[in-house]
Amino acid sequence: MVWTTTNLFKGIDCPAGIKCTLTSCIYTHHTPAEPASNQHASPANLAKPSNTSHDAAEPATKRRKITYETLAEKPPSRADLIRNQLAAVKSAVKPADKQGVQSAVTPPVTLTKPISPPQANAKPTKLAATPTKAANSTSAMPIAATKAPANNVKPAVEETLNPRLIANDPAGHQKRLVFLKALHVEMVRLNTKVRETVTADMAPTVVLTEQFMIKLALDEEEKCAREQPSVYSNVIKQRISGLRKMTIDDWMIYVKTLHAKPEPLPAKKQNPKAIVTGLEPDQEPLILPHLLADQKTLAAYGYVPVPPSPEEAAQCAAAVEASGNYETCERCAARFRMFPDRNADGALTSGGSCRYHPNRLVTPPSSKGDRELAPKEKFFPCCNEKAGYPGCTTSEDHVFKTTSAGRLAAILPFINTPDNPAPAKDKHGRTPPAVTFDCEMGYTTYGLELIRLTAVSWPSGEQLLDILVRPLGAIIDLNSRFSGVFPEHFQNAIPYEEWKESPPTFSRPRHPSWDTRSTTISTPFASVTRPLSTRSSASLILADCPFDSASAC
Repeated sequence: MVWTTTNLFKGIDCPAGIKCTLTSCIYTHHTPAEPASNQHASPANLAKPSNTSHDAAEPATKRRKITYETLAEKPPSRADLIRNQLAAVKSAVKPADKQGVQSAVTPPVTLTKPISPPQANAKPTKLAATPTKAANSTSAMPIAATKAPANNVKPAVEETLNPRLIANDPAGHQKRLVFLKALHVEMVRLNTKVRETVTADMAPTVVLTEQFMIKLALDEEEKCAREQPSVYSNVIKQRISGLRKMTIDDWMIYVKTLHAKPEPLPAKKQNPKAIVTGLEPDQEPLILPHLLADQKTLAAYGYVPVPPSPEEAAQCAAAVEASGNYETCERCAARFRMFPDRNADGALTSGGSCRYHPNRLVTPPSSKGDRELAPKEKFFPCCNEKAGYPGCTTSEDHVFKTTSAGRLAAILPFINTPDNPAPAKDKHGRTPPAVTFDCEMGYTTYGLELIRLTAVSWPSGEQLLDILVRPLGAIIDLNSRFSGVFPEHFQNAIPYEEWKESPPTFSRPRHPSWDTRSTTISTPFASVTRPLSTRSSASLILADCPFDSASAC
């Protein structure tokens, strides 16, 4: 039984009367008395507390504890009376009269005062007259099983023209707001022109809504602030200027790309399986003539299937001379001047030292928990710094690389490798059916040049050639991290003429550099350092061989 916290107002009637909803009211309540015959049958009387204690003088006297010798002498408790009453009500209900039982049965004692919680003031709704089966199924159906209305769709969140919050704000809220409004104004201007010019059939695909343009402006501004915080102002200004100069046709093409569905991500490649051709080693070279690559397809990716003419090479050489040999650094993107014959101070390049990141930008891996957070910024794995930070590695000189076929032909002309009717034999006296090779490149005053050549026979994989090559230009950087060639290799190398004059036996003088191993193969140098022959293709200077390693072919 719940007792009140104070008895100071028990002599005063409750102002709310029977409408009082308090569980333990500090005022007194008078309950009308019922006949003695119905006193035990009514559940309300069971919940009626005794008021004799309230009539006594304050404070109330302590009730004396009563003991019984046997259980039969003990009167039934309140819980026993409620249990017996509910059992009698259930037995009195017939199966045919189950309809409307919920409205006919009196509420349980737990819903009455002073133990029950406060009742709601809302009026109960009357149950409509429905068939018995429908009423029973509806009343038995759980709340979670009811169907939600069809139009209960959560509306899209409408955004306002206010810059989104990011972790590292590059320019402050006020400045970003100015750029965002200028970006939105240009988008609205272009969208208005498109709406006035296109027909009604094309409008749904090229005309944007106001909310879509706000979202588009917010996305572009946030992208500039996140990906390029150090040059945020310049990038966003260039974007606004580009929209001002953009034509209606270009804007329509851009809008169509927004509505286009993104291409699905390529499936992850599994570990490559071992290739089993089912052919003998002598039969595999017979298939090579049928595996020739299309020259037109290769030309689209920078290969040179047709050598440039001498006139084109002369024009490129004249252009380089007219520009004063100014180049763009391949590592730090700085402008510098190249001196092929060294300047008065003996330097090969201008512009001082080169500070760069040896590794490229990478995107950190994301997990399911990161989807609700802000997108992660790219960083350099060499120093774990974000994009825009200065380099972590310093080199003495700047370097450059050219992919122009004309410039490459001006350094070393392209030629078609002639047929060899009498190819050399390997150490076992056999003629290799096919040869695969791998090239290592280094930076010189002419760009990237060949510094090491490795050739192996196919499909046996036996070594045929592994030599260092003296480039035409002065060496600036051997790119040792990727080529595996270091300065001591060239310093300790034996000239090709000296090596060739030694007798072709196992008693040839062994040089310490022969024990030096490459990063791409596991065989020592067989011979070292010779001039670049005319049979070498200029594609060796263009870039590395498409094969990952000659020994892996």
